[in-house]
Amino acid sequence: MSKKMILVVAVVGLTAFGAITGCGTTSATSGPAPAAATTSTASGNNSQSHAQHAGTGQNNASSVASAMLNFNTLYDAANQYVTKNKKNLSNLYPFYLEQHGYLSTHFGGFAKSSPKFNWTKNGGWVGPWPGKQLQYGVGYVTTLAGATPIFDHYKQIANRIYFPYPHVFSAASAKSMNAKTEGQLLIIFPMP
Repeated sequence: MSKKMILVVAVVGLTAFGAITGCGTTSATSGPAPAAATTSTASGNNSQSHAQHAGTGQNNASSVASAMLNFNTLYDAANQYVTKNKKNLSNLYPFYLEQHGYLSTHFGGFAKSSPKFNWTKNGGWVGPWPGKQLQYGVGYVTTLAGATPIFDHYKQIANRIYFPYPHVFSAASAKSMNAKTEGQLLIIFPMP
């Protein structure tokens, strides 16, 4: 399935899902980095931000499509930033990306002074990742059903994939999980 087709399906699914649920509260993971993640509740006010319901354990086509849409959007914003800024990843975090036009403000990034500045209010995560080479991570809280198509789409270009973080994710590890397994999908990418 092409990226355009996935986005069209996701947008249609998001619109229907938001209209059906009318929900304004979401589940998000907070913390300064994935290793220190804890569970908390964050409010989402924009109707388009209902894509984050993929992380609530709902296992349907709409939540899977919305997880893909949100992850793709976070990845595209991060990739544009790192392509433009090459070796300076100090401002690679959602709030900065929102303030500088790389990412829609509906994600709800936090200021750098916040301990959860790499997170969004809808369960997204963006930031530099330590290693021997310069690399960066993009994450999203979802279910195994939501993580699998994202894994399939990005596995060829990823340095490493975790789900649920901190466990390394593979097609083999997915077979031992329940489709409703929930956690953070985190993909580490090389610099473009």
